[in-house]
Amino acid sequence: MVVIISTNFSHKEKGFGHYITVFRL
Repeated sequence: MVVIISTNFSHKEKGFGHYITVFRL
């Protein structure tokens, strides 16, 4: 669930989303 939200955010903010995704993984 968190990964999906992170991806959605990445589309808007290229950086914050990517960071969260890596941190979550």
